[in-house]
Parts: sequence; structure tokens; C-alpha cells
Amino acid sequence: MHRHFSRKNLGQQWNLDKKEDAFIRRYKGENRLRCAVLLKFFQTEGRFPETFDEISRKCLVELSQTLDIDISEIGSYDPQSGTSIRHRADVREFLGFRPCRTEDYTRLQDWLINEVIQGPEDEAVLFDHAREWLWYNKIEPPAWGQQERIIKSALANFEEWLFQNITNALSDYSIQAIDRLFTPKATDETDRTTAIFSLLKSDPGKPGLNSVLTELSKLAEIDALNLPSGLFDGVSPKTLGLYRSRAATESIRDMRRRPDHIRYTLTAAFCRERRQEIIDGLIELLIQVVHKIQVRAEKKVIKELVGSIREVSGKKTTLFKIAEAAVKNPDGTIRDVLFPVVGEKILQDLVKEYYANSPVYTKKVETNARNSYKSHYRRMVPPILGALKFQSGNEYHQPVIEALDYLA
Repeated sequence: MHRHFSRKNLGQQWNLDKKEDAFIRRYKGENRLRCAVLLKFFQTEGRFPETFDEISRKCLVELSQTLDIDISEIGSYDPQSGTSIRHRADVREFLGFRPCRTEDYTRLQDWLINEVIQGPEDEAVLFDHAREWLWYNKIEPPAWGQQERIIKSALANFEEWLFQNITNALSDYSIQAIDRLFTPKATDETDRTTAIFSLLKSDPGKPGLNSVLTELSKLAEIDALNLPSGLFDGVSPKTLGLYRSRAATESIRDMRRRPDHIRYTLTAAFCRERRQEIIDGLIELLIQVVHKIQVRAEKKVIKELVGSIREVSGKKTTLFKIAEAAVKNPDGTIRDVLFPVVGEKILQDLVKEYYANSPVYTKKVETNARNSYKSHYRRMVPPILGALKFQSGNEYHQPVIEALDYLA
């Protein structure tokens, strides 16, 4: 059934086999060439041409040479002339085809709905599928406009079926919860009212505690819908994205005016996709927060403990000078014996450099990070961790997963 029709095939040689040649020989002169052209075009394209201009000159020349008929004799092609109608009927009979009937429209539409269509975005590819079905069933394609009407009707019926199926899979609780998304409610101390669905569509804004709490509240509203986990099984990601966009761009008023099964499906698709977007945003925010805590702690420690670190060069020489001065004057004071030889500033730089690379530095960074977390980020991180579910099949990462479970 998978016969692919392409104008590229017109560039191939059009050869007549013995059976086809015998069929064509029934005609004389230009009618023989005309009928041969109709036959080969139909075999190649699955339909009859509207004009001979659709056919490459190379193919016409090849057929005219095969039949030993001057190509100039082919003339113009009028599909409505009695001769053209008889030729098409003869070609159909020879190939075992018949014209498309009214009942075939319904059969083709049902086949597209049940076997081909996966989403409302499939219109572009359905014409090829329809042409294949017609060829397989030996039916001449109807006019292009009729094909377009069949496909649009099939898409509309498929979508109606899909909307109804998804709505039927929702529980009464989920349906009531979706209805509440479109009910205005007070959102702040000013008693300003808006529908929750409008809040779900809003952007998260600048990263911060308030935006995190707002995104978490959106996630809670979506989870409260209690949508079935397999609600959109079999629905392509492209279709889900299309429905999400439809819901996102419509006003609350327009969504309320939608038929129930359409509103429930569009809303459920939007919330499913929006939930993933919110989670992705929270994960990104969590990474930023952890990184920010670490960076701020390091900067604070460097500022407090280290100051401006200058790497001391010639440490071996400095150590030799210190040892030599100490051996020569073991009873002297450091200020009198060592400072004149090495210099107080060099010794201070050595101490700073050591601290910057010692466990003391690491410990102070950890302490500052903990203090920073306790004072501000503790209101942000636990709710994010509580909203996310972490998994890993790698044993190396299991301690981290267990730690997250423990924190939760």
C-alpha cells in the first residue's frame, strides 16, 4: 500500500510493456499518444493530469518516439472534452480502477481517523496517505478540493474524538478542580480577583524567594487537579505543545465559552506541559542557589581571612635565610634576628598563602555557607527539594539520593 507519488518520477523513462503497448495500439494517431500519456502519468502520479503542461517534455518525447508519432500532434488537453473523458475511462478500466464514489469519502475518512492521524497538526502529510489509500483500493482520486474537505473533516472528527476520550478519562474531582481554575478569587491584600488559570500562565519573574514561593504555589495548584498519569498516552508531544499554546493564548473568557470537553482537554494539556516547565525552572533555580551560596561564602572568607593574597616566590631561599639566622643567633628575638634578614611583610604573606590553601580555609567556607543558608536560603531550598523527585540508576550517586530523601 505504500506507493509514494512524486513529480521526480516524471524524469524517469516511460516504457510501455507488451500489455500496455497492445492497449495503446487500439487508438490511432494523436489519440494513441494522448492515451499513452494519460496511462503513464496515472501510473506515476496516481491521478490524471489537469493539463499536459504538468508533464516534462522529456517524457513526452520519449513516448512519441516509442510510438513513432510526431510530438506536435499531441495538441492541447481539455479534461472536459468527450474524447478525454473516454480516454480516462479506458485507462481506468485497463488498470482496474474506478471513479471515487460518495461512500468512498466516508471510508477514506474513517481510515485516516483510525489508522493514520496522530494529531491535528498532520494535515500536510495526510494528502499522501489519502493518495496511497486510493491507489491501494484502485480508486481514482476525487478533485483536489474534495480531498481537502475529506482531510479537514477527518482531522476535525479525530480531534472531537480525542477531546471526548480525554474528558471521559478525567474523574469528577479533576473536572471540578479544572472548573475552579477559571473561578475568580482574591489574590492579595487588595482583594484584587483573578482566575487561578491566569496565574498559572504568568511568567516566574526575577529569581528570588517570592518568585520561588509563587512557582511552588503554581505547582501545588496543578498537582491538586489530580490528573491521571496516563491521560495523554498515545498523544504526540507536538499535539500536546499545540494544545498548550492554544490554552496559553486564549483569554479566560474565551476558555469559559469553550465546550466542556474542549476546555477540559486544553486545560489538562496546558497544565501537564506547564508543570514540566515549572519543575525545569525550579531545578535551574536550585542549581543557581547552591552555586550562589558557595560563591558568596568563598568571597567572604577570602575577604575576611586572606585579603589580597600574594604568592611568595623563592620559598627555599627564604627558609634557608631564616634557618641560617636562627642558627647564628639562637638566643635572639624574632624581631631582632629574623625580620632584618627576611622582612616582616614576607612572613605575613607566607602565613596568608598557607591559610588560603589549608583546611582552615575550607572549614570557614563551609561555615559561611551554612550561615548564609540558615539566614535566607532555608526558606527557599527545602520547599524546592520537597517539590522535586530525584532519581538515579547510578550506584555512585546513591548516597546523594539517600541524603535528599533524608532531608525530605
